[in-house]
Amino acid sequence: MTATAKPAVDTSSAPLQRRHRWRFLRRFAGHPGALLAAGYLLVVALLAVFGGRLTPHDPLAQNLGAVLQPPTGGHLLGTDDLGRDLLSRLIVGAQPSLLAVLQSLAVGVGFGVPIGLAAVLLPALPGGLLMRIVDGVMAFPPLLLAIGVIGVLGPGLSQAMIAVGVVFVPRFARLTRTSVLQVYHETYIDASRVIGTPLGRLVRWHVLPNITGPVVVQVAVASGFAMLAEAGLSFLGLGVQPPDASWGALLGRALPYIDTAWWLAVAPGVVITLTVLATNVLADGVGDSLGRESRSRR
Repeated sequence: MTATAKPAVDTSSAPLQRRHRWRFLRRFAGHPGALLAAGYLLVVALLAVFGGRLTPHDPLAQNLGAVLQPPTGGHLLGTDDLGRDLLSRLIVGAQPSLLAVLQSLAVGVGFGVPIGLAAVLLPALPGGLLMRIVDGVMAFPPLLLAIGVIGVLGPGLSQAMIAVGVVFVPRFARLTRTSVLQVYHETYIDASRVIGTPLGRLVRWHVLPNITGPVVVQVAVASGFAMLAEAGLSFLGLGVQPPDASWGALLGRALPYIDTAWWLAVAPGVVITLTVLATNVLADGVGDSLGRESRSRR
């Protein structure tokens, strides 16, 4: 009997990956705007986790004797139409807003990336059919598609963000397919196939690490879109339901008082704008650092 030679295990891969990570961190540290955006988003995340303990007032406590008060020392951002402290509601609104973003991204990435990967790895007919379905879903206007999903699932934050996640699925699927096609015909991939590397290991060790960059950048960009989508759907009454608060719901509740109580719209509007801007700046920094890192590997 002849012994079957097994491919040698590259024991240097772990140190190499650590070097790549440190190189990425050094390059990312060279983007002050991205660092500032990351710091801001970290503060928002901490408010989402611990905000309930930091509110100066009970965010649900109504005071009909202090309705629509402008910003004062007792209420730094004023009060709403039921006398509730706007700063407290803005703080507790961070949690549902960020959870909404995470939920929509989980749906978009969790379904979109495997679909895009399968479209390349499957034979031509089923892979092509899969992408035609993706194109059909992508052809629907995003807002109408989200409203249609909510019409089936019912109003509510979770249902609204599942709807936004459904909008994300075809976009992540197409991005993944394009990225995999760029990698899948590289020389080192062909060499791995020739020596008999199993498909699962090939995808896990060679394909997925090389498409992480575009997917991470798309996640950062989609986070800003998800924030705006949550705000828009809550503004329409399809997201967070009273008496709970989210930034979009606060903005929607301010609409009838836009002329007489400007502070109701300014505070959540500024926070949403800064958060979306921070995610876009962070996406630029991550994309530039990952792009330079991928070029250095070649």
